[in-house]
Amino acid sequence: MWQVALHLALAAILAPVPVESPVIPLGPQIRMAQARYVALGYASERGFMPESEGAVSPDVLLEDREALETIRGLIEEWHRYEIRIDPKEADLLVGVRVGKLLTFSGAAVVDGQGPASDVTRRNLRLAGGNPPHVLAVFQASAGRPVTVLWREWKADGLLGPSPVLFEMLRSTVDALVTAP
Repeated sequence: MWQVALHLALAAILAPVPVESPVIPLGPQIRMAQARYVALGYASERGFMPESEGAVSPDVLLEDREALETIRGLIEEWHRYEIRIDPKEADLLVGVRVGKLLTFSGAAVVDGQGPASDVTRRNLRLAGGNPPHVLAVFQASAGRPVTVLWREWKADGLLGPSPVLFEMLRSTVDALVTAP
């Protein structure tokens, strides 16, 4: 008899208590749905370059800057994230790249005269065919990328008033926000 009472007492103590809590999808992409602040910049071969560094970098071309301005406008219209100038204040880093950067370094003597230290170095954007455009989202920590949360590339994916890569990102985030 005492065994039955013990079993009933243990069952009552160990029974799960229903608690209402939201179900949060697992995986690192959920951080895109939870984030509030983003910083913009450029997706580079080395990861992410903040917009402020890209303003003076020969690795960033006019097409990259134009694509970034388009993405900035769309993020502002979306009202999902607040854009921060300082990447250290951001939860996410959003980077763009139009094409692929190949670096060519060479030396040239100016006017056939001058010391060997008078050299010209140039970075050129070279591509065969139609290079893919890239839109990437990184998890940020202290203004630096920690991991890639989302990255897509597509030929001409950053062109036009509503680039297909931005629409793909928006659809992904909206699906994460509404996921059960």
